[in-house]
Amino acid sequence: IRKYEKPRAYRVVALEDVSELQGFYQESLFRLQGVIYERELPPLSNKRVHSSQAPYLRQHIGITGLGLAYMSQAIEHFHQLYAKFERGLASEEIDAWHADQSYKYEGITANSHYFTVGANAAGRQSIPFQDGVDPEGILRRLLGDGTVHTEENSVLYMKATNTGQSKWRYSDLSPSNFSIGDIVEIQFTVMAIRKREGNYKMVIALRSLTLLDDSISLVRSLMSMYTRLDLTFHAFSIFRWPVHPEIKQLHLGQ
Repeated sequence: IRKYEKPRAYRVVALEDVSELQGFYQESLFRLQGVIYERELPPLSNKRVHSSQAPYLRQHIGITGLGLAYMSQAIEHFHQLYAKFERGLASEEIDAWHADQSYKYEGITANSHYFTVGANAAGRQSIPFQDGVDPEGILRRLLGDGTVHTEENSVLYMKATNTGQSKWRYSDLSPSNFSIGDIVEIQFTVMAIRKREGNYKMVIALRSLTLLDDSISLVRSLMSMYTRLDLTFHAFSIFRWPVHPEIKQLHLGQ
């Protein structure tokens, strides 16, 4: 655990060459797979975003292991990291950390703010948004003095495709393509940041989101579509309106 400034935070780090115990310290990057149970991803739909909202705008994802043992083990590792932060902060106070809950299953949420603001933005340059993150330019309009979009604010959205023989190909993916029920992998860092009140809290900072399998969410979407068609068919029947042949054909499964 090492302390950093701008922004002030304690971060989990590791040596470049762990086996030889040499080199510079780098922030540790973790990865975890799970099923999306909640999401707050770009692009923004509200075009009337005011500059005063910039510090609070974020990208957010929640994943669960649906009760599988690997997620319980991962959460235990988070508790171990929390204990390290408690020791590293010494006399500083840190809020308790708890895993999230989704339909009685434990899960993890990770976030990333779109912007670095205020004194922490001084002397830092903005980088472009990934394609699909800000197609309407809503976020770009918020950039300016004291508001920058840096590498630390950037989340890489990707899709992994199995090309055979255990080889995977990664390609950029628009964040709008992620849905509840998708199996994904998140990459993240873990840090303790200082709150306005002066105490610290442990946060999971989202760095990338990779789609591994969207078959579950696609089936859910199809089931939802067929349910709507079924309701439409019954509504037409009740009110004795003519049913379009294609709708009736889908309903009857012909």
